[in-house]
Amino acid sequence: MNIIIATNSNILIYNLEDNIIKTLEGKGDYYETLINDTDIITISNTQFKKHSYNYLKIFDNKDSKLFKIEGSNINSLIKSTDNKFFYYTSSNTGMLFKYNIKTLQLEENIQLGNDKKKIGSIALKKNFIYVAIEYNEISDVCIYDISNNYNKIKTYKRISYNIKNIVFWSTGFLFLNSDNAELCFFNENTQESLILFSFNFIKDCKIFLSGLFVINNFAFIGVNYIATKFNHSSGLACVDLSTNRIIWLKKINTKSYINSITFSKGYKYLTNKIKNMFIKFPGIFKYEETKMIRRIGYYPSKELYTIFSKELYTIFSKELSKELSKELSKELSKEQIIKFLYTNSDYSKFYQTIYFKKYQKYIRDIIRYIFGTKKIGNIVTCYLVLFKRGYSKSINNMDKSIESDRKYHRIYLSLHSNNKMLFNFFNSKWESFNINKGEIVEFNNNTNYSITNKGNNDCMYLVIDYSKKIINKSLL
Repeated sequence: MNIIIATNSNILIYNLEDNIIKTLEGKGDYYETLINDTDIITISNTQFKKHSYNYLKIFDNKDSKLFKIEGSNINSLIKSTDNKFFYYTSSNTGMLFKYNIKTLQLEENIQLGNDKKKIGSIALKKNFIYVAIEYNEISDVCIYDISNNYNKIKTYKRISYNIKNIVFWSTGFLFLNSDNAELCFFNENTQESLILFSFNFIKDCKIFLSGLFVINNFAFIGVNYIATKFNHSSGLACVDLSTNRIIWLKKINTKSYINSITFSKGYKYLTNKIKNMFIKFPGIFKYEETKMIRRIGYYPSKELYTIFSKELYTIFSKELSKELSKELSKELSKEQIIKFLYTNSDYSKFYQTIYFKKYQKYIRDIIRYIFGTKKIGNIVTCYLVLFKRGYSKSINNMDKSIESDRKYHRIYLSLHSNNKMLFNFFNSKWESFNINKGEIVEFNNNTNYSITNKGNNDCMYLVIDYSKKIINKSLL
């Protein structure tokens, strides 16, 4: 299963199963792509000029062919479900074009917009075509009857800003509010527009979105990072639509911006149904969880790691050495594991410690992401743990001395890791798991396990133990 990524400099193919990216084509602006049998069809501008001619470029197993087509500033390219036709839009002329997918002959061109009302994304539903039309930066979605000479039958007015990539899902359609970096949903029954997920948690640069398709309940989104003129970057994100949480966010070395993404085995504008497919970090696998772990999602960890690591190493290298005896300081520096921040010596009343008060903004944001609320009444303990290089320890969770641990659920957020940092669980046989940087995982706290760090760097995690029952009502 592949994702075809069209960018301002090349075409990339991302294999979801193998988590491998390869370059198909370079040297050109590539706007949109679609798959016809084994061929990849793309609209490109080989001259890198906004209003110059566009070409249809077709890649087969052996070679590529180039065809000049009508229109410029292409915004959307989709194919019909019977695979007989494809449609695309020209935003600066307000035209919709329909081509025969076999003969590559123009069948129809329909004037739907003008220089003030620009047409953008399109989607097909039976004999109807949904068209996003932008005027003064606000988008309407108009529905036209293809079988009745493209007569407009309905308009959903002022849905959002700058709508991109309409995808039918549930009782309405998903779309991207590109400039605000939001994944949104419009309910056609209630005519309400909702923000499902925002990428504004990324603080170090401005984000805009381009490219969307859906497999089962997972939305795949093209994410672009606005930086300096010669330092463009982009990535792919996967959002779970059943929880509205991000599963993974993968940076891709495009050296430019993503214009569109296409699923090789389906459609851009429909919810693609694939049996026995679940999402992991990043890519796909066949089992969503095991008896040992439950993968919850992804949280951006770069800023957290910078803040927490600086605090941790400062405290242990300076402040504690002043307060403690030299002998104890030496022993502490030899420790392979350090538990620190947001807890006191008996791992209770963490919310009263100076460090929780100092950093509770970050912690409450994480808790809200995981649990849907900033309230911490269910949280038993919350602490930072550092596993040093060479750390290795087995934990017998069946030991009665730590029986209280088994009452609670344990979550790890990986702030800094390596691929040789393993959590090993025993359930008739040993299973080993690695937590990728930024990933949130819940572990089975009712089994024996061991932790080993054979990598070249220390690994840092934020650990949260929680109960399904309210522990402290005063914190609600």
